[in-house]
Amino acid sequence: MDNPITKTPKILENITQVLNILNKYQEYEFIYEVLIVLSKANCKEYSILIEYLMNSNIITYNLKTIKRKYIDDFVSLKGIKSNCFYSYSIN
Repeated sequence: MDNPITKTPKILENITQVLNILNKYQEYEFIYEVLIVLSKANCKEYSILIEYLMNSNIITYNLKTIKRKYIDDFVSLKGIKSNCFYSYSIN
C-alpha cells in the first residue's frame, strides 16, 4: 500500500467495533460461540465480526508474514448461513 497512514482511522474504528462486540460476550470462551449467538440475535454485529475475520488470509508486515488458516472455516460458515432461509406457517 502506498500510504498506509490514510487507512489508520478505519483500522482503529474496526478494532474498536470488534473489541466492543467481544466485550459484550465475555462469558463465551471461543469466537465461534459468539458468532452463533450473534447470528441469531444481532445480524449487524455478526456481520462486523465476520467481515473482520474474513478480511485477509495473509497478513504481511515488514518482513513477517502470517497465514490465517482458519479463514476457510469462516468462509464455510458464512456460506452455510447465507444459503439458509427461514420460514414459518400459521396453523
